[in-house]
Amino acid sequence: MSALVLVSTSAQRQALLAQLGLPFTVAAPKLEVENLKPGWGLDEALADLAFRKAQTARADYPDALLIGCDTMVVADGEPLGKPADLPAARQMLEALSGRVHQVKSGLALLVPDGRSFQATVTTQVQMKNLTEGLIEAYLATHESKNRAGSYAIQGRGVALTEGIQGSYTNVVGMPLELLCQWLADIGEEPFGYE
Repeated sequence: MSALVLVSTSAQRQALLAQLGLPFTVAAPKLEVENLKPGWGLDEALADLAFRKAQTARADYPDALLIGCDTMVVADGEPLGKPADLPAARQMLEALSGRVHQVKSGLALLVPDGRSFQATVTTQVQMKNLTEGLIEAYLATHESKNRAGSYAIQGRGVALTEGIQGSYTNVVGMPLELLCQWLADIGEEPFGYE
């Protein structure tokens, strides 16, 4: 297996990649501003942002496979960021209650020989009709802090959802199914080994 570098400090992405048993290094992306290119479609812009994040580690890891990723929650075509505080988290959860929203992840894999793969994966998430009591109980867990859309499906936030259509790992923070396919496409074993 070639050296693998996850260009993300996300604990969720690190935990997902560790599930595959692959040895990897973590590098922080060196983008001054993590923004989507104006005038681009959301899917194209997210994939491009993942590519740009990964590319920032190329000088430090010239012979490694680089993974970049960026995930956002989208409702009614509008991105929902991370809540600034508890009132903002409450407002976000109330807006998502009883509705379907999308979780989109731009993913990029950069190969040392100059090849690159990039795409955006979309998962549909159906939220339950959230009572005020359920929202308050969830906010009391502090799990909504620093979470796009104000919930974490891999934690207690699963109790807020009715189901998903698409990739579960995408909702957590990185679509492993697509990453494994790309690794196989370049002849890398997408599973860890002893």
